[in-house]
Amino acid sequence: MLAVVAAGLLRKAVGWPLGWLAQAVGVGLGLATDMMWWVGGIFAALWVLIFALGRALDQRSDTAA
Repeated sequence: MLAVVAAGLLRKAVGWPLGWLAQAVGVGLGLATDMMWWVGGIFAALWVLIFALGRALDQRSDTAA
């Protein structure tokens, strides 16, 4: 749920640190449950994808302006 909230807040300054925290918590929960390694990995991959696409869109909008 923390990752979903962080994704919704990415336009605000608090969204990015919250997103990184959600990734750390998701991967850290792998210590408690083996399945969380997979879930944390999936969310980490989505986080990297959001980061890369956001950066590409920012560069694209900078060149268009």
